[in-house]
Amino acid sequence: RLQPERGDLALIRAQALERSGSAEAALRAYRRLAELPSPPAEAYAGQVRVLSAMGRTREAARVLATLRARVPEAAGDAELVLLLTEAEAAKRSGRTSEALAAAERALSIAPGNVDARMTLAGIYAEAGRHDDAIAAYEAVLASRPGDPVARRGLAGALFARGVLPKAAALYDELLIADPSDAELRATRVALSG
Repeated sequence: RLQPERGDLALIRAQALERSGSAEAALRAYRRLAELPSPPAEAYAGQVRVLSAMGRTREAARVLATLRARVPEAAGDAELVLLLTEAEAAKRSGRTSEALAAAERALSIAPGNVDARMTLAGIYAEAGRHDDAIAAYEAVLASRPGDPVARRGLAGALFARGVLPKAAALYDELLIADPSDAELRATRVALSG
């Protein structure tokens, strides 16, 4: 059992394990921290992040509920991580309405979060909601102008919406940055003919 005065060092160790990609070890370290008489909120938030990254979202949701009950003001960031993980997982498995709900909830928690907006843009694009995707990608690019993923997403949404001159110009810019990208080149050729 950890001594309370060693809690700070244990937290630093857990965070270092998480950053290094040692998910199981980080999870064990965060769980040990949660056993302290007065555990820091990060003991639970760290578990939510690690479990989400491992795809164990149900378990992450249970830990999030504990965090909410113990330290409600600290739950927002952890909830955001979990919602974005759930949105991506639902998107990958074709559950578009679930993906949209999770991403929209994430954005409602953190309206300025660029990652949440980027996730939502991708879901909109895959759902065929091209105008919404364009608006979301443009909002991402307002915060991160050079983001290649957002620029590529915007180009694809513009192409799908039929805004071909603007899509072609974006594809040209993307090809200048990465001339060896065969998919970009093929799409640009399709726009030409």
